[in-house]
Amino acid sequence: MTRALDAGSDLSGRTVLTELAPWSALVQRAGRCNRHGEHPDGGDLLWCVPPEGPGPDGAVARWLTAHEGAAVTAADLFAVDAPRSPVPEPAPDAPDAPNVPDVPNAPDAPDALGGPELVALFDTARGAGPAGVWPWVQAAADRTVFVAWRAFGPDGPAPEEPEPGRHEQCEAPLAEVAAWLAAAAAEEEGNGGGAWLRDRVDGRWRRAVAADLCAGALLLLDAARGGHLPGTGWTPGSRTPVPSLFTGRTPPATACAAWVSLEQHLRETEEEARALTAALPGLTGPQREAVALAARLHDVGKCHHVFQDKLRDGGGDPPEGLLAKSKAPWNNGTSSRLFFRHELVTALLLLAGDHWHPPGTDPSLVAYLAAAHHGHVRVTVRPEPGEAAAALFGVRPGDRTPPFALATGERFPALDLAPAEPFRPDGPWPRLVAALLADPGLGPFRLAHLEALVRTADWRSSARHDGPNPQAPQG
Repeated sequence: MTRALDAGSDLSGRTVLTELAPWSALVQRAGRCNRHGEHPDGGDLLWCVPPEGPGPDGAVARWLTAHEGAAVTAADLFAVDAPRSPVPEPAPDAPDAPNVPDVPNAPDAPDALGGPELVALFDTARGAGPAGVWPWVQAAADRTVFVAWRAFGPDGPAPEEPEPGRHEQCEAPLAEVAAWLAAAAAEEEGNGGGAWLRDRVDGRWRRAVAADLCAGALLLLDAARGGHLPGTGWTPGSRTPVPSLFTGRTPPATACAAWVSLEQHLRETEEEARALTAALPGLTGPQREAVALAARLHDVGKCHHVFQDKLRDGGGDPPEGLLAKSKAPWNNGTSSRLFFRHELVTALLLLAGDHWHPPGTDPSLVAYLAAAHHGHVRVTVRPEPGEAAAALFGVRPGDRTPPFALATGERFPALDLAPAEPFRPDGPWPRLVAALLADPGLGPFRLAHLEALVRTADWRSSARHDGPNPQAPQG
């Protein structure tokens, strides 16, 4: 099982198989075994030690071995004091390790996750709420980050340096990485200690700071500083340079193999949404229709000239009319505006009137699901650092969308955009989202589920046009 399944899914099975894991993660996984008591004779939690050995989870392995065959409930496991292994001996070439400081952004959480905390977690905008759910599902001592090593100079990675692939990443205790970076920064008189990450706002590499150290973060470290030994993994005391596993940028094996019109993409996304909701239990009829209509309209904001110019900027022979996808190898166009988000334009178009939705549908729910499908236009929507006054996500006051109509009957007249107005704290968007979260038939969990359905429908419709990437290595 993965960490996403540990904390994020309401799944249940007769048998759960897991590798040995930290105690807090193992308890979460055990909670997915016979979760609802649907198997009267109980379920089985099967576990195995990974090939590299138990590592720091040896105490967990000993506890599991001692209780082999015992019948327990999730509540029993939560009541157990987390088994802990002794601190391992340092590597042979390791100098004295620095003291581990308090980890930024990792306070112990309150015992219960209540309504206000859920609403705060639901707001994923930059700086709007807690950094993640980890404080409620994982003890501070068990939180980890992912690190990778590459060779680069004092100025850090080159701007075009790609993020580390999965094969390069090593999971390491957050507290130990924080201590290692603090010691490295002190040696270099505060220049950051050689850890870099991609800024989530502008996508550029920058030095990591203390506030970036939260569970699940991905950091790129200077290979010359050590921190890893073959066969051992993360070794903070080692100064042996780390061989880089980076083999160069490799284009994806598949890419969009056709020019896809906006009309076609919206129609196909609605088809996928209806197929998904027909196969899933627990949704009301109005909720199914809201998902389908949101899928039909999710990308209407791509009508904006900035997005259309991007799709045509790479060359090729694009057809006339509004596009949703560009064909490889001409799908490498760049946006003329930093931060531009087409789904913000979708929200503005849907907030501009009620002409687009049929009777009996909830326009607020449809507008939210359509705007939220990339995860950027959700609860709090604020300008990115450095954006011009009254601009929002690359959309500027005075921008004008063209008039267009869909074959399904929706018509959108030309619209002069005032992007910031609806998203002010006292504007219609915060009130709309607050009402959805307070709706007893929705709330944060059901709303997030419906969001995921629209996003999944979008992925599936896009995948209809995937084919071999002409830029990928052949053979």
